[in-house]
Amino acid sequence: MQMKFIALALTTPFLSACDDPLPPTAGIASYNAARANYNAFSALPASTLPSTGSGTYTGKMSADANVDFKTGYAIVGDLELEIDFAESSDNISGTIDNINLIDRSTTNNSQQFTGADTETPGSLTISGTEVNGSLSATATGSLSAVIDGPTVATTAVMNLQLTGNTRTDTTTADTVTGTITGGGSGTTFNGMDVEISNGSFYGNE
Repeated sequence: MQMKFIALALTTPFLSACDDPLPPTAGIASYNAARANYNAFSALPASTLPSTGSGTYTGKMSADANVDFKTGYAIVGDLELEIDFAESSDNISGTIDNINLIDRSTTNNSQQFTGADTETPGSLTISGTEVNGSLSATATGSLSAVIDGPTVATTAVMNLQLTGNTRTDTTTADTVTGTITGGGSGTTFNGMDVEISNGSFYGNE
């Protein structure tokens, strides 16, 4: 009896822990609003930037997505971009956070992406350049979600490409819009694959 108890004690730590999905903070209505705003702002006239100062643009990103080869997902998140006007090739920095994975199917597997630690909300870091009003940047980082049961989170290393323009709404270059392509893949046995389509972003000063 003593030997059986020791064997159980030795094997128990190797059982997989369970992860609970992080509840979503946005749904399909937020995704639809982000798409409508992008369509409206992208119709504004393109513009170049001032030669001094900097600008901070806040808005949304949105996209359709396949996750682990499953269709029917949408993604919406908060975007913040900062552009340094004073550089000859203006530096772009920023973040995408509060990133929600919206499940359009009846299984309702909607959730907020977490970071690689699977416990805190995930985010992506934006870095790039602006030349004569044209934006080119990448958004990178690790995002995790609970897609398949049992409830074990899987992680994708994301690499998104942002391409766009500065535009004028009420003042010169007070708006940015653009498209998003790319996705992410796992680097371990429990990795997650994410494929982005119809991606877009916008932001306003």
